[in-house]
Amino acid sequence: MSTHGFDLGTLDLASGLPHGDGYTLSVLGSGATFGQSQAVVRQIVSMLADGDLVSYDRAGNRVAEFDVLIEGADGAALQAGEVALRRELYRPNVVTWTPPADFSAPTVFEVVTSEMAPKFDDIDELRTRRVFHVTLTCAPFARSRDLVTVPALAVGPTPTTVTVSTADSTTGWTTVAPATLGQTGGYVYSTQTSAFFGEGEHYLFFAAATVPATPYVVVEWQATYPTLFTPTLLAAPVVQTLNLPDGWTKTVYDTTGLSYASLTFRAVLRGTSGQYRIRDVKRTDTIPQITARQVARIVSVAGTERTPASLAIKSANGTSNLNMTVVHTSPEDGSGYSPPLRRWRVSGAASPTTDAATMSGAREPILPANPFIAEIPNPALPEGGYLLAARMRASVVGSATINWATDTRIDGVAEGYVTDYATTNFPSSGNWYFVPIAVLTLPSVRSYSGKVRINLSSMTAELDEAWLFRVDDGCALTVLHNAVKPRLWLDSPDVASRVPRIWIGNDAGRVDASHPGANLYTHGNHTFTPDAMAVFVGTSGTENPEASLTYFPRWHSNAAGAE
Repeated sequence: MSTHGFDLGTLDLASGLPHGDGYTLSVLGSGATFGQSQAVVRQIVSMLADGDLVSYDRAGNRVAEFDVLIEGADGAALQAGEVALRRELYRPNVVTWTPPADFSAPTVFEVVTSEMAPKFDDIDELRTRRVFHVTLTCAPFARSRDLVTVPALAVGPTPTTVTVSTADSTTGWTTVAPATLGQTGGYVYSTQTSAFFGEGEHYLFFAAATVPATPYVVVEWQATYPTLFTPTLLAAPVVQTLNLPDGWTKTVYDTTGLSYASLTFRAVLRGTSGQYRIRDVKRTDTIPQITARQVARIVSVAGTERTPASLAIKSANGTSNLNMTVVHTSPEDGSGYSPPLRRWRVSGAASPTTDAATMSGAREPILPANPFIAEIPNPALPEGGYLLAARMRASVVGSATINWATDTRIDGVAEGYVTDYATTNFPSSGNWYFVPIAVLTLPSVRSYSGKVRINLSSMTAELDEAWLFRVDDGCALTVLHNAVKPRLWLDSPDVASRVPRIWIGNDAGRVDASHPGANLYTHGNHTFTPDAMAVFVGTSGTENPEASLTYFPRWHSNAAGAE
């Protein structure tokens, strides 16, 4: 059940109960509106003979309007009511609206500014009533009343792992007709020919008892056609998806709180016929790392609209300094995209030096005779803009040239070859620095089956890790060159702050939080779009960094969730 309500800040405008100074306040329904957000679009240059192509850029404010009736026993009570109303206006505030229907959730509109205007009526004055027209300029979208926290996931060097299935036979596996079940080449598969819109729906079931101590289910899968979305497992949220170098994908599901006797995997393939394959299923108590100091995860985002949020990063023990910290966020699209490139390395120095103190776990010279070369499958790189960057150190102080090249390999043939160089300054020798190198549009040639090749070389620089960071809408990057604290907070711009805020500190409650100073590199704002966002964190000072998120779900006009 829910209780109907309409509150402007601390003022109750719905119950009709008298306030301490003898007045009552109520909203009049006639003419009341919460307005709508105003779409801001931009025109796209095209070769259309007539008409325009436009794209949605952002949402402008919405304007809410309603009349407030003040009633009292005398003029003093009316004046007290007017004063109370005025004190809630002409400043940032919130309106909380709970619809009268059962199981309605409170909806909050964030007020940027507001005003009131009297609607004089001599009859009302005789009845000791006054009406004021209230106009509220609000943030574009409504939000839920309560904050949502997406907690950090367990990440650790010594996971407890239980093998569920190695898919070496169909024992324990079933599917749903018209799909057929089979096993070959180290995997089980569901195969079928689709008669509906060129999409095939596949189910694979495996009988397996729940193991509460190992709630993360790790699945290695492959599809012969692109999937409409990351394959699902029961109602478990996806917390990590990574492409593997051999063309398979690893997806991690969090089954915490779920109870079941069998695992139900579902995939929908774009294609008139195809296979959904699974070659390995495991359970673990921690999510897999990219490297000991680099972690990728997916955070679920409730609501219908993108929302500002507070992203918290901390060292696993809460005491070790983060030092160089790289944080990247991007919309989760099921591609398995993740920024690090060393895992895609195909050639370079003869013997990279294993180094547990580096982000990647290894380092190597990148002389022009033996450049660092990585090849990334096109499906793992959503089409768009990327920042090519690296963590490097130099043998000499001063300016260094970083040569780079990229192309797209289709059936082994290089297409779309581009090369250039970047010049960067190394203030000291032997210290590691974050080095932005180039902004690229990738893949350079459209091809689902190709690979993007990245080539890096330098006469004086040594490479720890290279990254391709998405820089399109909805993506953001923050780099702290030396976060000498164990905690970092990234706060999005919101109605309370026009600019993003960055804090570092020791105390979880931010008691000692402060701005980190000038040792920053940023691109974009960390805002979060439903239904999920990919979060990548790398730190040089500590292994197994943790990331958590706090936010208000945003809705077009009415919040979801029953009271």
